[in-house]
Amino acid sequence: MTELTGWRRQIGHQGTFLASLDLWKPKRTGKMRHLQSGYRAWWSLADANQEFAVQVGPIDLVDARSLAPGSNGIVLIHPMLPEAWKAIDAGATLDLLAQSQHPDVIGRATVLERRDVPASAPLNLDPFDETPARARLHAVADSTGVGLSPTTPPTLTVSTVRLPLLSSHWSDAKGRRETAPGSRTEEIELAARLPSLNIERREPVLITVTDAELPVSAEIAYFSEVDSDGIPAGERRDVRWDSNTMLRQVEYPNAGRWSVRIPAPEGARAAVVMFTFAPDYPGAPSNHAAWGFCIR
Repeated sequence: MTELTGWRRQIGHQGTFLASLDLWKPKRTGKMRHLQSGYRAWWSLADANQEFAVQVGPIDLVDARSLAPGSNGIVLIHPMLPEAWKAIDAGATLDLLAQSQHPDVIGRATVLERRDVPASAPLNLDPFDETPARARLHAVADSTGVGLSPTTPPTLTVSTVRLPLLSSHWSDAKGRRETAPGSRTEEIELAARLPSLNIERREPVLITVTDAELPVSAEIAYFSEVDSDGIPAGERRDVRWDSNTMLRQVEYPNAGRWSVRIPAPEGARAAVVMFTFAPDYPGAPSNHAAWGFCIR
């Protein structure tokens, strides 16, 4: 029996879109490599949905080992979040976005057939045990440079203000590192770094994340007070998002950079944002980190 790894294990359905994909020539898009089956593609659904929408839809090639820039091929697209693809059917055109710091279009797909894509399907995020065979498969997948997790926690900004990292539990090739205040003195030192933002309390707050893939869950904690040492305190209000909710909230995703609007702070004086990311390899613990800011 074949064991599934990566997105193949996470995806919660077997539906696909059969499509004809035209990759644009390098002189139009810049340097890019050949695409292979398993590529975790980002698609703009704007033409089909008549509104801005970018969604993850990994591809498998049909009757080909790779697809070179400037060529055409038949692919199967696996929509990770099928709810966002309800309007996509035969004849729809989808723009393939570059895996770079800029959302340049590098190709265009025309959907030929919708094959059993459900209206909704949750992601499978349960942990599973590592085996030597799965480890080798994961190493091969990682060698393509697609879907790699960062070795350090990402950067969060609100407007142009960078949020300080409050704590993290993070793994890389060198092992697992944990950072968190271990005393009241360290908590006060961290609190002194919290920026005080002048934001509209009745409007959602746009947070931009760089150097990270999408998290599998999020928690935003709002605090009603800040104590005399500057530490968030008082009544706490929590907002929790699972993977599907998280994906629906994401805006402007672009290969390691994306934004999300957290709920309006209302009467809160401080907020702490916590993201949990999928593990780097099967059997590894999840990565998670927290950032914060105060509200004027």
